[in-house]
Amino acid sequence: MQVRPGKAIKPLKPAEGYGHYEFDDLDQVIANFIKPILEEGSYAVVEPKWDGVRLVVHYDGEDFYAFTEDRQRDRAEILPELQQAIVDLLGERTAIIDGELLLGRIVDGQFKPVMRPDMMKVVVGKEPITDPIRFCAFDLLYLDGEDLTDYPLHERRAKLEQLLSHPSETIVLTPQKVVRSVEEATEAIEWAASYIGSEGAMIKDANSAYELDGRSTNWAKYKRWKSIKCFIIGISKVFPPNTDPDNWKQAFRESQTYIFRCAVLGPDGKTLVPIESKRLLTPSDLKLRYVRAGEEDPVTGKVASKNEWRGRDDHRLWTMDARFPNRDAGE
Repeated sequence: MQVRPGKAIKPLKPAEGYGHYEFDDLDQVIANFIKPILEEGSYAVVEPKWDGVRLVVHYDGEDFYAFTEDRQRDRAEILPELQQAIVDLLGERTAIIDGELLLGRIVDGQFKPVMRPDMMKVVVGKEPITDPIRFCAFDLLYLDGEDLTDYPLHERRAKLEQLLSHPSETIVLTPQKVVRSVEEATEAIEWAASYIGSEGAMIKDANSAYELDGRSTNWAKYKRWKSIKCFIIGISKVFPPNTDPDNWKQAFRESQTYIFRCAVLGPDGKTLVPIESKRLLTPSDLKLRYVRAGEEDPVTGKVASKNEWRGRDDHRLWTMDARFPNRDAGE
């Protein structure tokens, strides 16, 4: 397969298989993935595992493309800030850059990523993204007419670092640590998992090529979990934030993103106690509606500052266990 700007490719991910290429246990990822790399005389690199939207960005000197991971949909038209940043970065050069897009907000002068469900408008939205963004670049697949996918990762990384040597607020280089020992591996994975916007760590053989079939046995992912045993007592779905108000029921039915209400066992080990917000519900929480910036909210009477859906606790959105009915206003 010939790699060139404008032609979508599958973003590379670790091969499937828990305990082999997907991990939630630190000792296991070191024993089953990193040690074999080191024993073969290679070394590994560790990066934060961004909890955002994977994008492969293309630029051919004139046209800009931003392909998603799932169906390789081009989202260029809704990402004007990223397009301008790429044009400013490359000028007349050509490149394909793999990375993760984070949406966020500015808090005390610092970029803070929002939760991933709030980023889904990058994948399915129709309106231009106006939220603050960061494109965290971590691989370079093509540069100035040359396909780099067969180059070892450490060489692609060196070229990417050189390309991004001038600071940019929108396009940032994903930080990386080199691992040549078990001790370095433990430190690097904990470091990567602690990054703001990271849900764990990506671990890669530094000599790995960028395979074009979409999966690699030379890459692995580690997700840091904190788990509790709970029981699902309610289920709902999330639909895209820019869903047409006239079509929300269809969007709700077609959504594949679920959210749950849960309960845990109480001190007696028998009674189920719902995990609920301490905030009392108001009528505003229970009436689903779409409000537009500058217009009056029909429930609260206040002028909305941005376009958004409100009232996600509306009983119509939730299917509850019969023992745990929906909360009402004041509860």
